[in-house]
Parts: sequence; C-alpha cells; structure tokens
Amino acid sequence: MRAIVGELRRLGTKRNVEGMARYGIRAKKVFGVSKPKLDALARKIGKNHALGLELWSTGIQDAKILAGLISEPGKVTASQMELWVRDFDNWDSCDGTCCHLFVLAKPAWPKAFAWTKRKEEFQKRGGFALAAYLAYRDKSANDGKYLTFLKVIEREADDDRNFVRKAVNWALRNIGKRNWRLNRAAIATARRLRKRESRAARWIAADASRELEGEAVAGSAARKRAKVMMTPFRSDVGVRRARFSDAAGVAELSGQLGYPATEKQMKARLGDALKDKDAACFVAESRENGLVGWIHVSTTPLLEVERRAEVNGLVVDETVRSQGAGAMLLAAAEKWARGKRCRSMSVRSNVLRERAHGFYLRNGYEHYKTQKAFRKGL
Repeated sequence: MRAIVGELRRLGTKRNVEGMARYGIRAKKVFGVSKPKLDALARKIGKNHALGLELWSTGIQDAKILAGLISEPGKVTASQMELWVRDFDNWDSCDGTCCHLFVLAKPAWPKAFAWTKRKEEFQKRGGFALAAYLAYRDKSANDGKYLTFLKVIEREADDDRNFVRKAVNWALRNIGKRNWRLNRAAIATARRLRKRESRAARWIAADASRELEGEAVAGSAARKRAKVMMTPFRSDVGVRRARFSDAAGVAELSGQLGYPATEKQMKARLGDALKDKDAACFVAESRENGLVGWIHVSTTPLLEVERRAEVNGLVVDETVRSQGAGAMLLAAAEKWARGKRCRSMSVRSNVLRERAHGFYLRNGYEHYKTQKAFRKGL
C-alpha cells in the first residue's frame, strides 16, 4: 500500500491540485493525479478489494478515487458504504465512488433512498448521485422504484445548497431519460416543482424540463415506447391479488385512466377495498416494469336480477397496452366472480372510450344497454 501511495505522490502535480480547486474539488490531502493516470494505475493493479479498503483509509483524495476503481462491487457491504459516505468531502469523491463502485453494489437502492435524508451536503448528494447512476446502469430495476424516487425528488427539491440541488436535478433528468413512462412522470414532477416558491425547486424544474421535453430526449423516449408497443406479449407479466404496498403504483395508473389520486388518497381507498369481502383487487406485474395494470371488481346482491359482479375499474399502463395484460386481469376477476356464485359480470365504459369498447367485445362481453348516469353529493 505504501508503494501505491508513493506512486500517487509521484504522479500528482501542484498544477492539477489548483485546477481541481477551481472546479470545486477541495480536500485536506490531495496529490493532484489526473483521472487518465488514475485509470491506468487501476488497470495495472487490477481488482483488489482489501487494497481498496486500505487506500480509502488514508484519507488522500487521489487514493480514495483509486480505491473506488479497484474495489470489488460484490464485496461491498452496507456497513462499508456507511463508513465511506461519511468521508465524502467534495463532489469528486462522492460521484466517483458512486459511479465506479457503489452503483454496482447490492445495497445501492436502499442507500440511495436513505442518504437523501442526510443533513451533510455531500452525503445527501450521494443519495441523488446514486439514483442518477442507477437510472442508466441498473437495467433490471422496474419503473416502480424510479416513480417512488420522484417523490423523494419533490420532497428534497427546496434544498438550495449548490451540490445538492445539482444532484437532485441530475437524478430527475436521468430518470426521465429511461423510458416513455418515466419521461412523462419526470416531466409532471418538474411541472409541479415549477409552481413552488423555492428558487432551488424552480431552477431544478426549469433545467430538467428543457432536456426532458426537448426533441432529443422526448423523441428517444417515444421511439422506445413505440418499440415496446410493437413487441409481442411477454410472459414475465403475472397477475396477483393487490397489496396495501401497491398504493403508489395503483395511484399512478389511475391518473392514466383520468382519475388522479395521491398515494395517501389511494392508501385509504385501497385499504377499504382490500377489507371488503365482496370485492377484489388484482394487479398485473412485470419484472421489467413493475405494476402495469389493475382491476377492481365487486359483487352486490340484487333484487331485479341474479347476483352478478361488476368491474369498477380497469387500467393497463399505456406503454404495454394491447399485449395481453388487460385480458389476464379480466380473467382473474371473472374467476373470482364465479367463486362468489355470480352468473355474469358487467362493466360500464364511457361512450368516448372506443378502444376500451373493442377490448371488452373481444373478450366476450356484449353491448346490452346505453344509459345516463346520475350522482348526488351527500
């Protein structure tokens, strides 16, 4: 380890130290080794987790960056991440460690959420930097994680510390570049932030909106959506009974149906629905995209006709429609209704929803009545 530190000292220059300071990279102990030289030295050393731990413990800026480059992500523990995050004293040690090491570690997601609540500037930045890197490096994460993180962005967008607000903006932009669904959700988040009195929130929103709504990003997201829409139905979509923890995803999908609701509102509604023995909620879930649809069905004893069930609501995410998820949800609801001794199931659909009408007709439903609906507040 001493030989490596000696080599770092030899490779560093005072000119680089001064240049780093001009860009906000200030540390108590720094040699000023350029990034290309650090990369070359890391390749020469190879992966060596134990050496990485020793190098980090020196507290030398250059050694800390090298530690992130040679350490092994599979050996990174939550405890190690907690020890190292406390040593983030500038944006370079923060971003470099998150980029080269932490983003690939198993505890990355829990730490991303946890660190956004920290008071220390660079620890808090670490949470948003991790989310920004995860947005393009974690190919397996479903949309639900990013939709939840957008709420974190809204929660922390008023922090006007330079290195925090820039990281919040960075996370928002990267999440919005991931796919069409998240692009729409990130733009909606930015529009809400623009209404805040906070200068930090308005800056985050304005800067992110320029990129997310620009042709390069929005066009790319639209092309990704079109590709998904043309892809045959994927068997990784499954249907299960809804859980209370699904409230955020159910609320987001309800907005697509034209009935926006906050997570808090949906928790109350879903909680009541799950307790109702004469009702059932099912969700369609994909390993890639998380929750992609839901259906709410109920049954009521009637005097005028035999007992029947009714679909109270059914929605499938716009990015995966016409791929079979809706039919799977409908089948699950019908099976439940038969178990409740229902002889038929009905559904009401707005006269304007022609695509929905075709869906129900294809699934064996017949158009038997056109009526007006009346409502009175109580």
